[in-house]
Formats: sequence, C-alpha cells, structure tokens
Amino acid sequence: MRKFILRRMTSPAKAVLAALALVFSGVVNAGDNVLRFAAHADLKNTDPIWTTAKISTMHGWMIYDTLFGIDSNYVPQPQMVDTWTRSDDGLNWTFTLRAGMKWHDGDPVRAADAVASVKRWGSRDAMGMKLMAVVDYFEPDNELTFTMKLNKPFGMVLQALAKSSANIPFIMKEEVAAKYDGFTQVPTNIGSGPFMMVEEEWVPGSKVSTRSLKTTSQGMSPPTFIQAVKGCM
Repeated sequence: MRKFILRRMTSPAKAVLAALALVFSGVVNAGDNVLRFAAHADLKNTDPIWTTAKISTMHGWMIYDTLFGIDSNYVPQPQMVDTWTRSDDGLNWTFTLRAGMKWHDGDPVRAADAVASVKRWGSRDAMGMKLMAVVDYFEPDNELTFTMKLNKPFGMVLQALAKSSANIPFIMKEEVAAKYDGFTQVPTNIGSGPFMMVEEEWVPGSKVSTRSLKTTSQGMSPPTFIQAVKGCM
C-alpha cells in the first residue's frame, strides 16, 4: 500500500526549496512507498461540492470518483457508469453502474448513492442547476440502475456529469449526500476513488495523508486524460 503525504510549507523560503527539490529530483523520497510533496495551499475544507478551492478539488479527485470523465478530446466517457441509454427525443436516460465497486468502508456503491450525490451537486453547481432545472424524475431503479427523465431536451447531460472543473459531480455515499445539502459541508471523507484519506493523520495547516488502494481500470482502455484508471477495492 502506497502513501501520499501533502505538506503545506510555512515560509516562502521553504516553498522555494521544496519546488527546487521537486524540479531536480522529481519527488521527495520518504521511503519506497511514500511520496511527500508540498501542496500550493492548506486543505482546510475536504468537501469539493461545498467549495471550489483547487486544493479541495485535488483532494476530491484522489478520494472520490465520477460517473463520467472526459477523454483527451473532451468527449465524455464512462467512469463509474457501465452502460447507459437515451430515448430518441432525449428526454429519458437510464444509467447502469459497473458491478463490484465499493466504498472505502467496504460497502457496495449503489445507484442511490449516485442519485443523491448528483442531486446535491445540482443544488450548488451552476451547470448542475441548469441540468436539474429540466429534470422531472431522477431516482434509482435498483441497486445499480437509475433513471433520469427530463421535461425538455438538454444537450449537455453527459457533459454535465463529466464536468472536470469545480464544482465536480463527485459521487458520495447516499447517507451523506442526502443528509447534507450543497451549502453544508459533509463531515466524512468516504469515497470510492483510488486513494483513502487517513483522517487520523490530518493536521490542518501542516499535513494530509492518503493511502492508495487496490485499483481496477474503469472506463476506456487505455485510460486518457480525466477519464483514467481510478480505484475501487
């Protein structure tokens, strides 16, 4: 299991030294399985839906996953989604998640998690608000499948779900996403992404630690750009 440690430098001189170290050596070696590097900011808030801070978004990419990701041509590609269908009139969408995905606590990823997370994101993000404004029905059909019905065509459904700039529609557990709206920070960091936050080692203003997990390739092969190799246990 590999470990990443982000440290915030406390003075300009230290920041310069850290930057030079990264330029000349590539990484700061802290052992065979540990990478240490100085982030550009302190991770004060870990909820990438509540805030658009870049450091929080970076944290989100490590901890969470998304339904779709964009490839190197900026075309949405499936990430957590396995298959999807769209009616000819563009009003009815059905999505099926990949089987076998799990949260960092071992629980299975469900369609209800995806629905609750997208709804929460849609209450906060501008693109999400535009999408949700034309949604009449958005609910899980079973453990892996969910349906979205629109009241008028919206040509950016997949682009919205594959949004790669803050706020990003990261998928969280239903019990969290349904309880806290987009204007209230979630208190947990349980994702299904390739890294798990070691919360007991988090020292705001000083250090954030994550551990890599056993990963499986999601989406296209080979991975490209945002649509890439992400993780699930």
